[in-house]
Amino acid sequence: MERACYDYAKQKIPAVLSERQFDCAEAVELNRWTNELMKRTSMMGGLDLSNTSIEDILRSVTNIRHTAVHRLRVSAKAIEQFLLDAETLSTLFGIKVHIDEISRLRRSFQASIEELERNKHFLQSRLDEALQKIADQRAELQRMEEIAVSNMIKEDHEYQVIAGKAIEDSITVSDRLENAFSTTVVTKREEMREGPNTARNDDSDSGGCSGIEEHCIGGWRHEFSD
Repeated sequence: MERACYDYAKQKIPAVLSERQFDCAEAVELNRWTNELMKRTSMMGGLDLSNTSIEDILRSVTNIRHTAVHRLRVSAKAIEQFLLDAETLSTLFGIKVHIDEISRLRRSFQASIEELERNKHFLQSRLDEALQKIADQRAELQRMEEIAVSNMIKEDHEYQVIAGKAIEDSITVSDRLENAFSTTVVTKREEMREGPNTARNDDSDSGGCSGIEEHCIGGWRHEFSD
């Protein structure tokens, strides 16, 4: 842009170059050119600038130099606007070589940006696809977890029912054994109470017979002795 401004000044304001001793494009910074041109906007016409003004274009071009010198970070969109304004200013100058050069630079940059956008879109699509797969897997894992928990709860309930039934059966068997044992003990006790009386009766009967036998035997003994 500095060379484009210098070549334009050589055509339109050569006296300024001579007065300021601007003998080459490198002798003048871009912001100084825009200051000089800002004073002479009336001589730059013949181009439809309905969406902007010459002053706005010159200020934008000044920012190109400021951004480059101070190494400011700018977005791709801002750079694209810089190039578009530089192309517009070159068109106002009417110098074909500079118009073609800046237009080619702008188109190249625009193509690079579009390629970056396509690549970004592709990467974003791939990321979205990967995230969707992860989300689906997470949902499937969540479903499997819920099924596992549900099965565990169901099996635990079934086991509790089985265990409860087993405990009830054990208690029932224990009660039956206890009742049977109690009945046996009572029967034994009754038998023990009835046993001595039966024994005494038996002794009485046997005792009578013994007396008779003894008497008989005694009689025999007397007879035999006589």
